[in-house]
Amino acid sequence: MVWEERSREEQTKCLCTATPNYYRWAQECPSLPTSPSRADPSASAEQRRSARKTTGADVTLRECSLLQSGVRMRVAAAALIVLLCAHDAAGFSLAQSLHGSPAQHSVQRRDGTERLARAPARVRQRVPRLLPLKVIASSRSATEPEALEARGADGHPIRVWRKGPANGKPIVLLHGRTWSARPVWDLQVGSPPRDGASELGASMMDLLAAQGYQSWAPDFRGLGGTARDARGWTTPDTCLADMKAVLDLMAVDGKKKPPIIGWSQGAMVAQMVAQKYPDLISHAVLYASIFDPNLKYPPPAKGAPGLLDEAPPHIKNTMEGAMEDWTVPGIIDDEAAQAFGTEALKWDARKVSWNGLDQFNVCDPAKVTVPTLVIHGEKDWYTSMDKQAALFMGIASGNKAWRIIPGCDHPVHLYPKQRQQWLRSCLDFIQAPL
Repeated sequence: MVWEERSREEQTKCLCTATPNYYRWAQECPSLPTSPSRADPSASAEQRRSARKTTGADVTLRECSLLQSGVRMRVAAAALIVLLCAHDAAGFSLAQSLHGSPAQHSVQRRDGTERLARAPARVRQRVPRLLPLKVIASSRSATEPEALEARGADGHPIRVWRKGPANGKPIVLLHGRTWSARPVWDLQVGSPPRDGASELGASMMDLLAAQGYQSWAPDFRGLGGTARDARGWTTPDTCLADMKAVLDLMAVDGKKKPPIIGWSQGAMVAQMVAQKYPDLISHAVLYASIFDPNLKYPPPAKGAPGLLDEAPPHIKNTMEGAMEDWTVPGIIDDEAAQAFGTEALKWDARKVSWNGLDQFNVCDPAKVTVPTLVIHGEKDWYTSMDKQAALFMGIASGNKAWRIIPGCDHPVHLYPKQRQQWLRSCLDFIQAPL
């Protein structure tokens, strides 16, 4: 059937197949005319102008076709913008390099001139602004975190692993003494990897992402993706200064006052942050802290090995060392334990060289004023109930809680059954109204 033989309704539907909003508008406007040029090819220009005036509308079928084409072009442009935004979110700024702003595109008028049009509001909201930090490597798959770079006070590059939704609630995760962030907080088990957020998963970053959180997990100096500095030693004060740089970087990116979770010796660093920079965090979670109220670390003795002005030793980590935290039989399956050991040795083949541990002597629960959760496993042999009780009772903040996860030892967050309970305890405390 030729175009002129179709009914008015069929013509309108044909024109508006891809533009349902315009089709509804056409249905509400029965005066929408049929173009004289289509109905009568022999009509003169004067007759066409007259037909337009008598209908009371200045829209012809040809213009409807142009409108349909324009809508299609805009839909295609919006799709292109969304694709560019996806590239930008993955660490690229292609959209900005093309048009100066990823939320704008050029539209050509009928007279040949161009105007700069903004994308629809729903598209603009999905356009992330450029991050004021250096992205070392964007996520290559759903299991890979982003590799970011912060700078310490001395300019030393600090690796920060980020994972989770772009608009997720920020949270900082500090690893412990021996193993860095990737095996500790983002352990991937199996090939292909298990779903990190599932019951059999072992990635706390994946589990937090499923809860709407964006995790920031830095590596201390000499661990994981952060190289040793010129001295080669890792000290508590240096870790404290580096964590201040990470928090400042997060604030610039709009992630202000996140909660901070520190595990094992990392809990001591988190406590130092809570004491010195309480305005930069919302909560502190001291997880399996090795705090001991009766221990005072001695300073390095003069003339003894291990002074800060001496070169640190070169000691290799071992698979046996990676397995030493599993003290409860059957608490973790063999594949997950093997995966931890493999990842631990991959990222931390050389044992980190801690020094200046007397700097931990500033840790004083009476100086912790932010909301604080003390949490640990019931059978954690790195600490004791008495030490954890002293830590909890000494905290100055009136907003505090103490949680014990039954049947667990040191790395509760890696165990398939218990890690859900551990995370629920952490998030219940963090999310509770202040």
